[in-house]
Formats: sequence, structure tokens, C-alpha cells
Amino acid sequence: MSVLPRVAPRVFRIFSFCAAKPINSSGRVHVESVKMKLLRIALISAVFFGLFISLMAGAGSKADTFVDSDPVSRSFRGKLEGRLLLTGEVYSPDATEIRVPKTQGGQLQLRWMIEDGAEVRVGEKVLEFDSTSFLEAVEKKKIELDGALRDLAQQSAQAEADRIDAKLRLERARVKHEKAGVWAGIPEKLLSKKDYQQYQMSLHRAKVELDKARAARDTQKKSQELDVEIAGVKIRAIRRELQLAEKAVKELVICAPEAGVITVADHPWEGRKFKVGDTVWAGLTVMRMPKLDRMAVQARLFDVDDGRLEPGMKVGCVLDTWPEEVFRGQIRKITPIAQEVGPFSMRRAFDVDIDLERSDPEKMRPGMSVRVEVPQSVPDTHLLVPRWAVERTEQGARIFLQDGDQREVELGPCSAQLCIVKKGLKEGVALADNPGARR
Repeated sequence: MSVLPRVAPRVFRIFSFCAAKPINSSGRVHVESVKMKLLRIALISAVFFGLFISLMAGAGSKADTFVDSDPVSRSFRGKLEGRLLLTGEVYSPDATEIRVPKTQGGQLQLRWMIEDGAEVRVGEKVLEFDSTSFLEAVEKKKIELDGALRDLAQQSAQAEADRIDAKLRLERARVKHEKAGVWAGIPEKLLSKKDYQQYQMSLHRAKVELDKARAARDTQKKSQELDVEIAGVKIRAIRRELQLAEKAVKELVICAPEAGVITVADHPWEGRKFKVGDTVWAGLTVMRMPKLDRMAVQARLFDVDDGRLEPGMKVGCVLDTWPEEVFRGQIRKITPIAQEVGPFSMRRAFDVDIDLERSDPEKMRPGMSVRVEVPQSVPDTHLLVPRWAVERTEQGARIFLQDGDQREVELGPCSAQLCIVKKGLKEGVALADNPGARR
């Protein structure tokens, strides 16, 4: 309004000049000059009126800005509107996974892989691991088996020789015992007392030697049988290990269990596809054979948007290669814990699994990039609070109030700026900034 005192005098002089009556040399008023003067007055009046309106509007807007420059944020009722955009890729939930086989060492090295996206037939080789150490183990076991068989043959020959020797000793002891029995069987009255007692003593010694020979034969027989059994157990163990090693060598070459398309899996730590030369562990998925008749989408929800999605929400998926077509779907699962998106990344994200209402085997391939749009418009009126006043906890969520207090609440869906409060807060409550969030 301070501009008007400076502008008004100038406008007044312009009006005065324009309003003066033009007179010619004869003292009569010139009609054409009067018309031009009136036209100028009309134009200048319009300019002045527009300038006046602009000044008044600018002053009013400044006054309004000054009044509402620091409003107090409060809970209010309204409709939650907006949408959330996610990025993801197509995958097959029913895909046949090709995993690293279980081996004695646990670690294997990729020696050869079929090209990613190749179409294969049943039984066609798709993956091969390095078998150098396993072939060495097979040769070692074969040599060990040959040595064990030779030892068993030598042990059997020695046992046969010992058995014959024990049989001869037993036969000598038996003959000696029979001979001593003949002499000891002579009646006592036909011999002197000394000879009779000597023959009886010889018979007793012969019987003792016979018993010892029999015991030695039996002990030797049991010992030989035990040695043969131990050798047999060793040989069977070596053969079993040899069979496992040969089976492991065969399992290092993996063939396609069915006809279809091969997709190479992502390395869990490198953030890339597996390639030849990588070291892998038993049970790790290296390849997949997707079922193209049923596809799904896996998207990422960053932790800053935690709470904005819930299982069961409807979504629209658009393939980057086919942007003109929208595939409708529904959120099936959201992982409870956010994981790092990369080995050294500070960002964390939740995995969101989306079931599609229909699949197109002609257009969809695993790994295709997808844009996911999640409409978050809630038709009914709800109690709303800004997200910067909300803090999520393990028990639920809490709201920070202007008076320094905190209120435990039950939250509903959230947009980028607002959250629905289902329970625990009333309308019109003054809110404060969450210390852990950025407003």
C-alpha cells in the first residue's frame, strides 16, 4: 500500500494533461483531438486499474503468508490418496532349481555353464563343476583298494599255513598222548612202582600238551577269522568310498531334468550372475528352469517406506519391454526384515512377492524389469497424521505430541506423507517431530 502515494500524483498529472481541451487557431475545439484524448484516458485508466489490483493482491498474499508461516500440525480427518512406485523383476515361483550337489569337501568350482536363457532338451548337459580333486580321490581309492586286496590275499595264505602247522602240532600231541596212554595202561603189578608212576606222569604231560595244542588251534582259528573280517570291513569301506567318489564325479555333470529355458541365478554376495570360475557351496541355487505358464513379480520396498504396503493390496505391473499393457496382481508376502541391497550398501529393502492374475508366456521372461504401481487411495474418511510424527517399534507404533508426551497407536496404511491412525489418538491433537525422522 506504500506504493500508492508515489504513483497517485503522477497519474493525476497524466489525467489533467489528457483532460485539457485542444483549441485550434480559430478558437474552436478540434473534434478529432478530443477523441484521441478520450482514448488515451481510457487506456491509461485500464493500466492504472490493473496496477492497483496487482498491488493489492501482492499485499494480501504477503499478509496471508506471514500469518500462516508457522502453523501447528495436528491430527485431522480426511481421505488418504496417492500411489507408490516400486521396481522389481519377473520370476517363476514354481521354477525347477538346479543346486550345487553335496560333496565331501562342500565347496566346488564352476567349470562350464550353458548360456543364460538357452532352451534345452531333457538330459542335455547344462552345468559342470571342476572334478580334478575328485578324480584324484578316485585314483587314490583304487590304489588303496588294490593294496587292501593284496594284503588280504597274503593274510589268507599265511593263515592257511598257520592252520596247517597248528594241525600238525595237534596231531603230534595226539599221537604222543595215545602212546603215553598205552604205557600208562600197563597194570601196576607188572611194573615197578617207579616205572608205573613215571608212565602215569608222562600220560598227564601228554594230555596237557594235547589240550594246549587244541586251544592254540582254536585261538589261532578265531584270530584268523577276526583278521579276515577286519580286512573285509576295510575293503568294503574303501569300496564304498570309491563308489561315493565315482558317484560324486558323475554328479558334477548336471543335465536338464526337463525341457525348457535355463536362467542363471544371481550370486548372493556379488550382485551379479554366476559365471565360470566361481566357488560355490553345497545346496546353493546356480540355475533355474522357470514355468512360463505361471509367473510372478518380486519388487523392493525400501525401509523408508515401511508400513505403506500390506499383504492383499492390489497392484498394477508394467513390463519395461511392453509399457502399453498392465498386468494386475495382488501382494502375497512382504519379508519381515529389511536386507542390504548390496554388499557395501547402507540402504535396506523388503522383498515384496506379487501374484499376477494372469501370465503371458509369449511376453514374460524371468529377469525382466517391472514397474509396480500401488494405488493407495482410501475412499473413506480416516484420522490422519503426518509420517514425520510417527515412530515404528517392535510392539507397534507411537506418536510424538506437542507437549512432549508419546502415544501408542495402531496404524493403518500410509502414503508418502500421511498415515491412517486406527486406534489410540483423537482428532485435533497437536503433534511434534519424531527425533529419528526427517521432516
